[in-house]
Amino acid sequence: MHRAVLIGVLAVAVLAVGFALLSDEGSEAPPSLRTSSEDRGADAGMAGADATSSSATIDPTVLAGDGPDADGATRVDVVGDPTASPVVVQVWRGKEGRPAVRAEVFFLDTGAFDEEEHEDVFGFEDEKARHWSEVVEQKGVRFLADQDGRVEVPAVDDHALIAARLPGMFGFTDFDEEHDEVEVVTLRADETLTVRVVDDEGYGVAAVPVGVLQKIPFRLDPKSATDNLARLEKNMQRIRDWMKKNPAQKGRAKGRVQNVEEQLERAHRQMRRVRQGMSREGRNPTDMRPFFSSRSELRARRETNTEGVAVFRHFQVHREWREKWWPDEYDSRFEAVLLVPLLERKPVEFSGRPVPEEVLELKMPPVGSVALRTVDRDGRPFIHPVRADLRHLSAPTPRWAISRVRKEQGATEIVFPFVGTGLECRAHCRLDDRDFSWRSEEFLGPVAAGERVVHDLVVAPADGMLFGRLLDAEGEPLRDAHPTFLINCAAGRLEGEEIELGDDGRFHLPYQVRDKHRAPFHLLIRCDDVSPSVGMSRTLADLPKAFITDLGEIRVDALGTIARGAVVDDEGVPIEDAHVQLQRERDVGDDQPKLRFVDEAFLETHTDEIGLFELFGEIEPGRYRLRVRTDEHFQAVTTDIRKGQSVEIRLERKARVVGTVLAPEWMQRKGIRAELVSRADPKRKREDQIHDYQGNTYIYFDWVRPGAYDLTLRVQQMPDPFLRIDNLVLEPGQLGMHPRLQELDLGLYLHRFEVLARDERGQQFQPNRPLLARVRRPDGQTGYVGHPWRKGRVEFLSTDAQTDVIAMAEGHATRRTVIAAGRNELQIPTIPPVDVHFPGLRALAGQVEVQVVLERMELDGMPDELLAWDGGSKRISGWYAKGKYTAAMLDESDTARVKVTSGGAHRVIVRFGIGQGIRPPAMILEPITLRIDAAGAVARFTPAFDRKAAQDSIADAAQKIAANAEPR
Repeated sequence: MHRAVLIGVLAVAVLAVGFALLSDEGSEAPPSLRTSSEDRGADAGMAGADATSSSATIDPTVLAGDGPDADGATRVDVVGDPTASPVVVQVWRGKEGRPAVRAEVFFLDTGAFDEEEHEDVFGFEDEKARHWSEVVEQKGVRFLADQDGRVEVPAVDDHALIAARLPGMFGFTDFDEEHDEVEVVTLRADETLTVRVVDDEGYGVAAVPVGVLQKIPFRLDPKSATDNLARLEKNMQRIRDWMKKNPAQKGRAKGRVQNVEEQLERAHRQMRRVRQGMSREGRNPTDMRPFFSSRSELRARRETNTEGVAVFRHFQVHREWREKWWPDEYDSRFEAVLLVPLLERKPVEFSGRPVPEEVLELKMPPVGSVALRTVDRDGRPFIHPVRADLRHLSAPTPRWAISRVRKEQGATEIVFPFVGTGLECRAHCRLDDRDFSWRSEEFLGPVAAGERVVHDLVVAPADGMLFGRLLDAEGEPLRDAHPTFLINCAAGRLEGEEIELGDDGRFHLPYQVRDKHRAPFHLLIRCDDVSPSVGMSRTLADLPKAFITDLGEIRVDALGTIARGAVVDDEGVPIEDAHVQLQRERDVGDDQPKLRFVDEAFLETHTDEIGLFELFGEIEPGRYRLRVRTDEHFQAVTTDIRKGQSVEIRLERKARVVGTVLAPEWMQRKGIRAELVSRADPKRKREDQIHDYQGNTYIYFDWVRPGAYDLTLRVQQMPDPFLRIDNLVLEPGQLGMHPRLQELDLGLYLHRFEVLARDERGQQFQPNRPLLARVRRPDGQTGYVGHPWRKGRVEFLSTDAQTDVIAMAEGHATRRTVIAAGRNELQIPTIPPVDVHFPGLRALAGQVEVQVVLERMELDGMPDELLAWDGGSKRISGWYAKGKYTAAMLDESDTARVKVTSGGAHRVIVRFGIGQGIRPPAMILEPITLRIDAAGAVARFTPAFDRKAAQDSIADAAQKIAANAEPR
C-alpha cells in the first residue's frame, strides 16, 4: 500500500466514524452512507446539502503505551472508539492448530497513522522502498500472544494491519471494520535476501539503489497478434476511404478514427513483443505457434548501507505467487539488479524458492555523476523544488530502472550520483505543481569513471515566469515565510501557489497563459502566517509566454479588511471554526459563459472561539459574497458585500430523521425504500433503503432541513407505499430518535404470499407465463401485477391479507383463485393441445420454415394490461402482452401441434421464414373456435387458406432469406 491507497483508506474512515454515533441508549442513528460534508452545496436543500453524511469527532483514547521499542523506533498511538469490542487475532505456527505461543504481534491502525510524520520508514516517492509489513513492525503497537496463540487488538473504524513473528518465522495480514470473528495470521519460515554492491577492488559501495525483479510469464500468440493487426489496419483503411468519398461528413468519423488508432497502437506494441520474443528464441518469422515470454516486474527497492549491503527482509511478502498456468521454468525466477542508468546491466539471477542464503554480489561498472544546475531562462538560480527522472537514450529504459530525484528547497542542483559512462541522456522534469512538466535537451553523460558532468537545466522553458524579492515593511527580506501567490484575470484564476522564499526573499512563480486569459492581470501576494495578514496587490499589464518578468523588490504591508463579522446558529449561539470563503461573480464556461459565483483562491478564513472572523486582502472591482460552512449546520451565502463590511451570518442547524422498524425475518430489508418529501416544497424529496445496524433496523436520513415532511415506506416490487406518516415535524438540531418513528412494525402493513405451481398429478412445474396478483391502489382502484415464476415458485407481498391471482401456462388451463397470506399450492391442470392442419402447405413452402400462431381473442375476465412502473414490471407487462399468443412449427405432415391456455375464439396467423434471419411475412386467417375435450383428446382443425396468398408470402420470405445470405 502506498500514499494513494492510504488516502483512500482515510477517506473511507471518515464515513466509518459515523458508526460510532449510535449510543447504547438509542439516541443516535446509524451512519449515513452518503458523501462527506465537504460536498454540501450552498443551498442544495433536500437534493444536495441534505444528502450529505454526518461528521462526528471522537476523543482519541490511547489504548497502548507509547515509547521506543527494541530498535528505538517510536510507536504510533492507537486511537479509536474505547467502547468498541477488541478484535481477536489467532496466530498459528506453520499450520492451523499449532498455536504460536508468545509470538510478537504488531498492530497498526492505518486511520491513525500519520504518513507525513513517518517518512523515515516509508519512501513516499517510491512505493517499492518499503513494504507495509516492515512499517507495522517499526511503527505498530506490540503485543504478545498467549498460550493459545491469541491476542486482542483494538477495534478500528476502517482498516488495520497485523504482523506477527517468532524467531525465524513471520506472518502478515490486514482487516477492516467488517472483519471475521477471529482474524488469523499463519507464521511461515521467514526469508531474507542480502545483496552487496562492490567496486573493482571489492570494496562495498554505499547509497546505491538496488532492486529485486521477478520474471512474470505471459503468453504470446503470433497468429492472433498478426490477425488482429491486419484486421485493424483493414478497418482503418475502410474508414479513410469513406472519409475521402464523403469529405463533408468526415467529422462524423473522428471518434471512430481515434478509437481505431488507439487499438492499432496497442496492436503494434503487441507485435513488437512477439517479434522480440521470437528473436530471443531463435524462431523463424513464419512460425505461428504460441509461446511464453516474460517481463521483469520490480518487487522491492533498497539502498546499500555504508558497507555496500542491501537487505530485503520478509522476502516472501514481495513474491508474486505462481498462477496455475505458469510454465514450470517460470515458477520462481528472480534477478538482483542495479537501479542506476547503465548502458548494459549484468543482473544476478536466483531462485526465489528457497531464497539464497549467501550474499548476492553485484559489481558496480564504471560510473560518474550528473548534476543538473536548475536555472531560469535568464540564467538565475532556481532554488525551489524540482523533480527529475534521468533516462538514457541508447536503449529503451525500463520503468523500474529510471532514476528519480527531487531537489529540495534551497538546493541549486539535481544530482544523480551513479550514471554509467558513455550514455546519451535526457531528463524528464516537473515541479511539485504538476501543471509544469518538460524535457531537457539531450546531453552526454560522464565518459570516464568518477567524472562529474554539470549541465544547466532550464526550468519550465516553455512557460512564463515571475521573479522578484519580497521585503517586509522595514525593507528587510522576508525569511522563513511561505506566502501565497495568486494571479487572476476576468476569466478567473490563472495561477495560484504557496511558495517558500529563499534566504534573501527571492522567488520564482511560473504560470501558463491560456486562450481564455486576457489582460489586465491581477497579482495578489499574501502572508497569512500573521494577523492581520500582510501582502501586496498589483495590476500587471501583460503576462508574456516563455519570458521572465522581473518584478524587482516588492514590499508587503498590512492588507486591508475585506469583510468582518460573526457566524452564529439559528438561536444566535456563536459557531467556532466555521469556514468563511470569499466568492466572486465571474463568467464560467468556454462556449457559452454564464455569470456564477466561484471561490476566490486563498481568500478564506475560520471563525475564532466566539464566532468572529476577519478576512484580509485586496480585491478588484466586482460582485462579491461570502460562503460559510461548518459541521452540523447547513452552509449559507450572503448577499453582495462591500469591502470592509461587517456582517452577521446565521447557519441553520441540521436535523436528522431517525426511526426504528421491526421487520419480519422473511422480509428483504434492502428492498424496503423510505421516501421523505417536504410539505413546503414537494420537489424536495429523498429516497433511501432502510439500514440494519447492530441488531436493529433503522430509517435514517441525515442532513435534513428543519420543517414538516411526509414519510412513506414502499417495497420495490409494489407501485404504492404500504405505510405513510404525514406531517413529520423536525426542529433545528433534532438529531435523536423521532417520537413518531419508534419500532414501526412492518408486519402489520405487509403480508407475504408464497405460491407453488402444481399440475393435476400434484407435481411442481415451471409455468412459462407470469402469475397475476391483484393490487389495490390508494385511490381504491384495483389492477394486476405480474410476478415471474422461479423453479415453479412465486413470492410476493401485498397490503391485503388475501388476494386473487390468475395463473396460466402453455398447455395448462388458465386458473383464477383467491389465496390467503402464507404458503399456497395452486393447481394448474393440463389441457390437450390443438392440431392445426394445412394440407399441402409444407411442400409448397419448400426450404422456408412455417410457424402457426393462435391468438386468444377472448380474455374471459383477464386484464387487458398489467400495472407497470419500473423496469422489471414493464418487462413483465410486455411479456404478458405476448401471453395471448401460442405457436408451433408446421411439421412434415402439414400439422402444427399448438399448446393453448383455453378454448374459445382464436385468430390463426401463419408466419413464413421464422428463425431464418428475416422479418417473416405473415398470413392472417379467419378466427376459429377451439373446443377443448375434457377427456384429453387432441382437437384437430383445418382452417381455410388462400393458396395464392400463401405462395406470394413464401416467395417474399425466400427472396429475403437469399438476400440475407449474400456476403457483405
